[in-house]
Amino acid sequence: MFQDKCRILANEPICGNFYRLVLESKSIAAAAVPGQFLNIRVEQGTDFLLRRPLSIHEIKKNSVSIIYKTVGRGTGKLSLKKPKESLDVIGPLGKGYTLSDGKAVLVGGGTGVASLKFLAADLINKQQAAVVVMIGARTREEVLCGNEFSELGCKVEICTEDGTLGFKGMVTSLLKQYLSVMGAHPRVVYACGPMPMLKEVGRLTSHFRIPCEVSLEEHMGCGVGACMGCVVPARNGGYLRVCKDGPVFDAREVAL
Repeated sequence: MFQDKCRILANEPICGNFYRLVLESKSIAAAAVPGQFLNIRVEQGTDFLLRRPLSIHEIKKNSVSIIYKTVGRGTGKLSLKKPKESLDVIGPLGKGYTLSDGKAVLVGGGTGVASLKFLAADLINKQQAAVVVMIGARTREEVLCGNEFSELGCKVEICTEDGTLGFKGMVTSLLKQYLSVMGAHPRVVYACGPMPMLKEVGRLTSHFRIPCEVSLEEHMGCGVGACMGCVVPARNGGYLRVCKDGPVFDAREVAL
């Protein structure tokens, strides 16, 4: 874990209210693994006291990219930052995904798709895995990263709730269809997105007896496990800290 004053290399809209932020940090880039996140202070002073936890989307030699959606004052302020400005960043934080070889299915919804790009790249480049990516969005204007996954060599399936692109319906319905086909079972399923989506992914993978890891999205205070502001109930009792024990968990660990 490092605390860096990271120079902004790019901060630009990509679609709808989604932005791509690229930060210069050789130390964070070298240490990060898929599924981890950065805790970013968007402004000095008390107006934006808490940092914003944002998943790592992509790593290059000297830079870290994230994709975020403007949903409040903090991310709205972040979207106004310009190249050559600096941000106070702590990272990489949290526990990431466990890499597996063989066939993997990645299921993403909303901004949850962002962290799966880093994962897909490592699965292909380090594990020689065959990767299927299922991207869920409300409408075609909110579909993230489809071309990026295709360029990596992934098979990409897109779902929109309104049917404006790809399969019409929820991404979990497509996953159910896929897992129901004899011989289609992957070695592992990875998922990141809204809690209702993760709950259904966990149910489906349990039914088909397929290992599954889920990345949880929760509001955080400190981001390092001290404040207990991001706890979720564990399946066997007690609580788990999303920022420290996760954000990636075996789906059987947490009470989704």
